[in-house]
Amino acid sequence: MNDNRPIPRDVALGGVTGLLGLVFVIGALTITPDPSAFKVLGPRVAPLIIGAAAVLVSIALVVRGLRPGSRPEEQPAPPDEIRTTASMSDGDADEESAGSSWRTHQRLIVTFGLLTGYVLVFIPLGYVVSTFAFLVALTTYTEPRKVLRNSLFAAAFAVVVYLVFTRGLQVQLPPGLLG
Repeated sequence: MNDNRPIPRDVALGGVTGLLGLVFVIGALTITPDPSAFKVLGPRVAPLIIGAAAVLVSIALVVRGLRPGSRPEEQPAPPDEIRTTASMSDGDADEESAGSSWRTHQRLIVTFGLLTGYVLVFIPLGYVVSTFAFLVALTTYTEPRKVLRNSLFAAAFAVVVYLVFTRGLQVQLPPGLLG
């Protein structure tokens, strides 16, 4: 059976999220704990939790994307969409769908690129600087008119998480430029 329908967006996003989650889990399992330090929570805990959460979310996305009725073409259109689509020629509807699909792919590519850059600069720049830069870039990409709010959120998030891990959980994060 030849099915030329595109992969549902939730399935594609779930697949990418699952792969990233597995990378986190595998990376966490390669971290060797410091035998001289007795800690309840070691350096593996945070990446294991993040990776496991990403894998669970990816499974939920894939299941949601594969459920009958989850694809847009399988759902009935609201009345004004019926009128709008009916007044369009088939070519116009295809162009609109292709534009929406490209924007979705573009967002996914940009997000994946930013995440890849974050991973690459995490150790050299350190947790606080790399996390701040990543969050500013990502939130400004999604909300370009709110740069100040994005920057304040990124700074607060990076500092609070850094303090929780280094002071509260006694887990060292890379200091990078600030160390």
